[in-house]
Amino acid sequence: MLMTSIVSELGLASGAALAVPAGFLGSRADLLTDLALLTFIVLPLVMPLGFRLARKRRYLTHRRVQIGFLCVMTVAVLLLEIDVRLRGGSGALAGQAVAIPRLTARLLLSLHLLIAVSTWVGWIVFAVRSASRFRQSLPGDFSDRHRRWGRRIWAGVAATAATGTLLYISTFVL
Repeated sequence: MLMTSIVSELGLASGAALAVPAGFLGSRADLLTDLALLTFIVLPLVMPLGFRLARKRRYLTHRRVQIGFLCVMTVAVLLLEIDVRLRGGSGALAGQAVAIPRLTARLLLSLHLLIAVSTWVGWIVFAVRSASRFRQSLPGDFSDRHRRWGRRIWAGVAATAATGTLLYISTFVL
């Protein structure tokens, strides 16, 4: 619903042609989709750098880096979602998956969305809870839970990257 209102505020109808340049990965995807894919692939690879900061007790830097990662992911998702809506929606893109059956593409899309949305919501809740406990003594009684949830969020980001890459390949490469 939010994306629909953003699209309408931009004065564009869903499915309207958008002059987004072609992508740079040699597929049928456009520039925004290629940038989003690279962002999602790189993110789980660089997130452990933030974890290392916490292990070195550089908590404020850890906090800033992890919030930065969350912001980058959020912006990438918003741009990708606007791009997808302007191209006719996720169903239209899943219908372009010519090398695999459409039902398989739609199931993969559903799995991807389930993982991606639950990871993003979990990450937001995790960030808010962590921020509210940040000024208390570090490490503290929340630290073990914080580490467990951080690993879960990382796993969700990695799974989102994996399923998103499979969607990209099935929709824009094959």
